[in-house]
Order: sequence, then C-alpha cells, then structure tokens
Amino acid sequence: MKKDINYYMNLPYKMKTVRDNEFNSYVALCPELKGCITTGETEHEALKNLEDAKRIWLRDALESNCNIPEPVLHNAAVR
Repeated sequence: MKKDINYYMNLPYKMKTVRDNEFNSYVALCPELKGCITTGETEHEALKNLEDAKRIWLRDALESNCNIPEPVLHNAAVR
C-alpha cells in the first residue's frame, strides 16, 4: 500500500484540545505529530482547524521525505 497523504489522514491520530483561558480560545494538537498544533474560538473550530493543520503537516513531511510517525494503538485488554 502506498503511504500517501490520504493514507496518513485516515489513521486514528490522537487529537487533544485544551482551553486557553488567557486568550478565551481552544488549542488543538496531535501529540504524535510534533508541532502539529492550531487554535480556534470554540473546541469544534479548533478540531476543524486541526484537520487542516494535520493535512499541511503531513504534506510538508511527505514532500521533505521526513519520517512520519503512525499512531500508537493501545490494546484495551490487559493480559
């Protein structure tokens, strides 16, 4: 399978939002993609903006032939 931007965009990367009280906004980031971060006035807007930021981050990484980490999948079952 070719690992193109669509491949990476469909992977289940973690997305995290944090309320920024100082600027009355939200910060959204993909912890697995170092530096992939954005903001929005609402949590919904921040997550929407994160999809755009993730696409740009991945496009730049692919164009630069950088290593792109894939999400770490955790098994919920404890053995």
